[in-house]
Amino acid sequence: MNNVLGDLQTIWTPVIIVAVPIVVAYLKRFLGDRKEWIPVLAAGLGAVAATATLYAGQSNLKPVAGLLLGLAGIGLRELVNQFNMAPQAKSKKK
Repeated sequence: MNNVLGDLQTIWTPVIIVAVPIVVAYLKRFLGDRKEWIPVLAAGLGAVAATATLYAGQSNLKPVAGLLLGLAGIGLRELVNQFNMAPQAKSKKK
């Protein structure tokens, strides 16, 4: 049983990294022209998620770690966007 709880505690890091960009993409509709708030929103969502899992006893993530994980999620989204745009840039050069 203790091993299962340890596995559940380690799953929250990638869950936060993947979930934050999905939630931010949904909330972008309500931001309008204020796109500069996206990193702030991502950091806040990561910190809230980490704090919620900490208080629920599901992880030992601190809010600062959640803040960084939220920003890592946005970095991951940007990396995927760059990979998706790379074939388009090559085809435009030809």
